[in-house]
Amino acid sequence: MKKELNNIQVVWRMLALVKPLTLPMSFAVIMGVLGFICAIGIPVLSVMALLQIAGMYPPYRYVYVVNLFTWYGSVKGASSLC
Repeated sequence: MKKELNNIQVVWRMLALVKPLTLPMSFAVIMGVLGFICAIGIPVLSVMALLQIAGMYPPYRYVYVVNLFTWYGSVKGASSLC
């Protein structure tokens, strides 16, 4: 007769099966979070730039905003490749 396993034993056996995938899974989660942050950050920066042009937002240096757009776009592109 086959031995019944409780829930904790089943979870530990499943974790043992996916242990070799720990590094790629961690990388995928981190890149997903960065992609989400960039997907939110790009529209926010766009609205900030439009409000700044309209004179309704405190001015930032344009170099700062362009660098943020470049960084967000690069990270978003890299995260979508993974």
